[in-house]
Amino acid sequence: VTGMKPTWFMASPVYEGADLIGAVVFSFGVTAIDHMLAIQSDAAISESGQSVFLLGNDLMYRSTDPAFSAGPAKFLRKLKRNSTQAGEYENASRLGTTVLVQSVDRGKFGTALAGKEGQTRYTTETGQDVLCSFEPVVAGNQNLILVSQLELSSVLRPVKRLVWFMAGLSVLLILLTYLGVHYHSGRLS
Repeated sequence: VTGMKPTWFMASPVYEGADLIGAVVFSFGVTAIDHMLAIQSDAAISESGQSVFLLGNDLMYRSTDPAFSAGPAKFLRKLKRNSTQAGEYENASRLGTTVLVQSVDRGKFGTALAGKEGQTRYTTETGQDVLCSFEPVVAGNQNLILVSQLELSSVLRPVKRLVWFMAGLSVLLILLTYLGVHYHSGRLS
């Protein structure tokens, strides 16, 4: 952490023949990782509930929670109300990031820790019910977990629309059948 903001470092040795003569070291802020993982604008993220982020093998965020980027004040209110981890809200608020502050439910990501991909449904630290898929990613000597998640309400929205459409159509067909039967029964008498 540099200047109280998480920073990634990459280094590579420099050789001249067999002699080590130095190293090249790059540092980049977590925003570079966030930009690489960005799948859509912040407004679209908050509308669709879809997000992508990285976790470390300690299940702590290694990129910023996209919901935090889309609206820090709203995110922090939800985190304060729903977080089950001691100090999570205070640290995220003080540091202005979720990187190395926020974690996910260890029980739901056990297969990810074992190096396997998978899917799960869980409740985030901000109280959102989500469906997610995850896959291990190896970057140098870092074992990371790439997570893609979608709010459950976004997944179920089309199903709910279909149910209401089918219910309306059923009522309409019952009404037409009722009227048709009464019209024909009055005509036959």
